[in-house]
Amino acid sequence: MVTAIGFTKYYHKQNLRLLYNTVRYFFVTGLKLLP
Repeated sequence: MVTAIGFTKYYHKQNLRLLYNTVRYFFVTGLKLLP
């Protein structure tokens, strides 16, 4: 059985991963657009 705390920690971890991937994607794209 999944506890609320465990679910919150898991969701937060996934959220951080998504945020990291988004920031990295925009960073790499920005570098490609630079002359």
